[in-house]
Amino acid sequence: MRGRFFVLAAPLLVAAVPGLVRPPQPAEASHAWDSYHWSIQGTPLKLSVGDNVANAWDGYLNEAVGDWNNTGIVQLTKVAGRTTARQCRPTSGRVEVCNAAYGVNGWLGIGCDSLL
Repeated sequence: MRGRFFVLAAPLLVAAVPGLVRPPQPAEASHAWDSYHWSIQGTPLKLSVGDNVANAWDGYLNEAVGDWNNTGIVQLTKVAGRTTARQCRPTSGRVEVCNAAYGVNGWLGIGCDSLL
């Protein structure tokens, strides 16, 4: 009986003590892209997006592509990736999307200037 009480009481304790559980925080990044940009002639900017993600990440990639396409500024087309998730090498003229365990490094992503 004592174990059941703890299982039922623990969620109430967490809910009752403000600050015990931090709510999710927005992601922040500090970076400078200098003068790097895609050279475009009007909109939308059409880009291929290489899928180098594991099956568990496909839904997130599909959602991101759909969200960007809804802006009317870019038109992304998901295509087969040309690299591996672990290496995540850039491919000229397109975006390669990868996922792998890259270690604790604080990265939110990798930006490559060799795409330009």
